[in-house]
Amino acid sequence: MLRKLLSAILLLLGSAAALAPGQTPVYKLLWSPGSLGAPGGQPVTILEAAPGLFYVLGTLDQSTFGASVFSITNAGTFNLLYSQPPYFVSEALVQATNGRLYNPGFRGTTPRQNLYFSANAAGSDLVEYPFPDNLGSGWETIVAPGKMYDIVGSTTQQGVTTADFAQISENGQITVLHQFAGSDGYPTGTNLASGPDGNFYSVGTQQHGGISPGFIFRFTPKGEYSQLLAFPDFPTKGALPIIIASDGNLYGSFGGGGPSNSGTLY
Repeated sequence: MLRKLLSAILLLLGSAAALAPGQTPVYKLLWSPGSLGAPGGQPVTILEAAPGLFYVLGTLDQSTFGASVFSITNAGTFNLLYSQPPYFVSEALVQATNGRLYNPGFRGTTPRQNLYFSANAAGSDLVEYPFPDNLGSGWETIVAPGKMYDIVGSTTQQGVTTADFAQISENGQITVLHQFAGSDGYPTGTNLASGPDGNFYSVGTQQHGGISPGFIFRFTPKGEYSQLLAFPDFPTKGALPIIIASDGNLYGSFGGGGPSNSGTLY
């Protein structure tokens, strides 16, 4: 994926809203890993912890470390918080309402290992929470007050891929609230978006790996599932992240579709 090609954290100093008339934005390189042997490479997720302080997840994994979480300041000060065990991969990082960092991890060894990792904001008190029933994260972890939610799933020995909507407590208890089956369709792998109504929204398709028909689905915090809207045209390229804007509407995009099949926004 393109985001895995990233090798540096970049920052534009001065947003368009903050610039004075005639002022030009200034680019500043904050940090870049010194080598492929250093934790933190291939950053994929960044979140603001406090003004001028950011938490970042780097997906680079090797024989001596797995995916790593680090902090960086707006002055470029780097601080490695923790690394998952060797060869663990992760593409999701959140800070829960209790202040702790959480990120799922996967290692494709035999037996396969799927864990949720949690550490305090200083990177210490690292705890591992195992997934039940050979489940693993779909990298869609989202925070709600006192808990988190994620799309999880597994692949059976017969090659059947399953998907579930799960709640994760802040002490690592993972509870499946809904199992996708039959007419439910299947999540496309884009993000979960949290609405002002307390519900969660995402994009699905009627067949796993299929291209049509596609739809918007909704989960309540209790796991009640419904399909809300069918797309009139579902592009052959996957759905990209959706957002819920301040006007209360959902906005999103597809990598394909449109007159030239080069992408669509809705």
